[in-house]
Formats: sequence, structure tokens, C-alpha cells
Amino acid sequence: MKNMQEKDKNILKIILALTVLVFFIGWNLLSKYMDAKKEQELSQKTVLVTDNNRYITVINCVNKFLNYVQSDNKDDILLLLEEDYKNSFRINSSNVKNFIPILGQNFLYDYKGSEMYQKRISKTVIEYYVKGKIRKSKLDELPAYTDYDVTIILYEDKFVFAVKPGIGGLDIEED
Repeated sequence: MKNMQEKDKNILKIILALTVLVFFIGWNLLSKYMDAKKEQELSQKTVLVTDNNRYITVINCVNKFLNYVQSDNKDDILLLLEEDYKNSFRINSSNVKNFIPILGQNFLYDYKGSEMYQKRISKTVIEYYVKGKIRKSKLDELPAYTDYDVTIILYEDKFVFAVKPGIGGLDIEED
């Protein structure tokens, strides 16, 4: 009879230990799920870019676009302009100059971004909203600056980008 009671106590201890183990495993899985969900929500907010590598990448995209604008290469400009932007304004090769900055051939241009924000649109697409200036310089002359705000869309899976002049999509979200 005494053996039965000890056997029942051991079974009860095993059941209790398994219950505690299942509880902690469940708690751990739920915690990881909640953290992943929170991280996903945070990544879809518009936030200030603090990563220098991203900043340099996006500024290089703007400078590449400006080089095509300066060389008056309408085909490449149209290729770089974002599709929805082109469709909404009915942009084609005959009117594309109305939607891009005017850059003279005898000057050097580069872009200086002052503020940059990012918003993850999907797993592989990020929009960068850049506030900055185009610096126009010529030998023996002081540089002139023109405000130019732009949106750069990076498609990380295809290693390409698109350009939307202006930053109409910038809506900085507060915590």
C-alpha cells in the first residue's frame, strides 16, 4: 500500500513538472511572437534614417538621377521615375521635363541631403523621403543651392530604385 502512494506521488510530480515545462515553453513562444509582431509594426513606421550606409546609398541614387537629368537622357529618366507617379501625372517623353529639375550642361551638380526618413512598404520595398539641396557649382564661382526634396524607392530584391520628385508621402508618425 505504501508503494502505491509513493508511485502516485512520483506520477503527480512528473505531471506537475511537465505542466510547468509546457507553461514555460508556451510563454516563451508567445513572447517571441509578440516581439516579432512589435518589430514588424515598428519597421512599417516612418522613422529618421540614422544608418550612414543607407544614407550614402540613397544619396547616390539621387545623384545618379540628377546625372541623367543633366545629360537630358529622357529614356533613362522615364525608366527611373516611379510607375504610379508617371501614370498619375501622365508623364511621357514629350512632357517629362515639366516634372524634373532643370539642370544646365556647363555646371557640376551634386545632392546634399539634410534629413532622410524611411518607411518599409513591404518585405523588400522601402521608401526614403529626402529633404535636401542640389548644389550647382562651376569653376571660379561660388556654389548655388536649390531646395529639392525627393522620394527614393528601393526594391531590395531586385537591386533597383525608382524616383518620385517631392516627398508627398512623408507622414512622420509619433510614438
